Amino acid sequence: IGRLESGKQMLQKEAISLEDLLCSCVQSLDRTKSRVVLEVTTEMESQSKAEFYGDYDWLREAIMNLLKNALEHDAFNSKIEVTLRHQKELSIIQIRDYGEGIHPEDIKHIFDRFYIPNHAKKGHTGIGLNLSKLVIEKHFGTIEAINHPEGGVLVNICFPLYGLKNR
Repeated sequence: IGRLESGKQMLQKEAISLEDLLCSCVQSLDRTKSRVVLEVTTEMESQSKAEFYGDYDWLREAIMNLLKNALEHDAFNSKIEVTLRHQKELSIIQIRDYGEGIHPEDIKHIFDRFYIPNHAKKGHTGIGLNLSKLVIEKHFGTIEAINHPEGGVLVNICFPLYGLKNR
């Protein structure tokens, strides 16, 4: 995390498909992947996969942290919905679980480094969500987590779509 924050760890910017990235993450979840439902929609004129310029490995780490967190905190073993929407200048990833949600006093701190809620299970270090946020922001994206009105947590990730003129 320190190396990413300081700029000593450089991200490799290459054209990747966010859809392929999400599929890879879901497939690597082993036995729990049947609980994760992926849906992709596009509002762009071209129906082809939108290219995103980013570091595949770091983005995969960030998304895996978020998916594992959603699976772990959904005590009801419900489905986890992952939605990817491509708009003209934006790609939006939403991860929704149907668990108990985030306690109101914790929601503003869940992306803070080393923050561990009082009710969290043992073995947490408090760096996974912070790392996810850092990686997403290094890709000029934003991330937020909210309690869904119908229960559970909704994580919204927005990435700007842009073309690279030169490396």
